[in-house]
Amino acid sequence: MLNIAAAARGCVAKRMQPNDASGATPRRDILQQLLQIYKTKGDEIDFGVPEIETEAHTGLFAGFDTTAIAMHAVFYHLMKSSEAYKQLQLELDSAAARGSNATASWRWPDTTSSRSTWRP
Repeated sequence: MLNIAAAARGCVAKRMQPNDASGATPRRDILQQLLQIYKTKGDEIDFGVPEIETEAHTGLFAGFDTTAIAMHAVFYHLMKSSEAYKQLQLELDSAAARGSNATASWRWPDTTSSRSTWRP
């Protein structure tokens, strides 16, 4: 737990540092939104750096556990259903043959569209 807490504090501290001169676009994530709330109305709503660190800690800790559980469930169901496993293998092989970038970002609509052929 101490390592996760230290990582959360480190993430918040790093993000609170002034931007460098590189002109990089600020990240658009939950931590950035929390920092924006802190900057614009933190005193008004009693929301400070400790609260941001707590939220970051919760995100790091919960994200680890829920991701592991989700991956466990996916692999379990893939192994239980040979048809789903075969369909996934076909889709992956097809994407690889097209040269599709497996590390590309997916948006939520991409994951819920009718283009996906797999159904539970």
